[in-house]
Amino acid sequence: MDRLTFTDILRQGLLADTQAAAITTGKIVATVCWSAVLAVALYFTYKKTFRGVTYSRSFGISLGMLTVITSFVILTITSNLILSLGMVGALSIVRFRTAVKDSMDILYMFWAISAGIIVGAGVYVVAVVEYVIVLGVVLLLSRTEHLASPYLLVFTCSDQEQEQTVLNILGTSVKRFAVKSKTVERESRELTVEVRIRKNDTSFLDQIHDSGAVSHAVLMGYNGEYAG
Repeated sequence: MDRLTFTDILRQGLLADTQAAAITTGKIVATVCWSAVLAVALYFTYKKTFRGVTYSRSFGISLGMLTVITSFVILTITSNLILSLGMVGALSIVRFRTAVKDSMDILYMFWAISAGIIVGAGVYVVAVVEYVIVLGVVLLLSRTEHLASPYLLVFTCSDQEQEQTVLNILGTSVKRFAVKSKTVERESRELTVEVRIRKNDTSFLDQIHDSGAVSHAVLMGYNGEYAG
């Protein structure tokens, strides 16, 4: 009785059929349809939930294309073992050096890639379930953030008394506030305060102006990294 070596097992088992699974026309059409639907859904989801400073339409389109391209890559490599090993080696040398300005963009990139992988593998129900669940969580968190939008209030006053007047107005007009920076000079002082407001109510800024306690006041949108 001949003893099988590891090379024999590899040759007779894994390498004997390099065309392990045929790519049928039906599977290609299904991949195109599902990936296209998810791509469009991701594009509009990103556009709807964007909370950054400058919306990038090209990034939204890139998310959709990333889903479609990934699905075809997965569809191809699942049909051939040798091709899948070569694809892994080829993709390992790819380096992306484009800076991601918003941490939420990383989430959408991973979401688009995972959707493409699932569709390419032919598990379409899982792709739909993933989209619905992640969409629900994103919308919920986006709505929660909208209820208490962060802003930066930068104002200039003359003395400690005027500064305290502004802080007292903030204490009764906004949900909460926190002093981020304070610069004191001989005849003036400048403060940067993070404030949380509800439903875009900025009437407190008029109260501060009418009090006469400030010579200059600016309210800016703020997301933790950018102001505008």
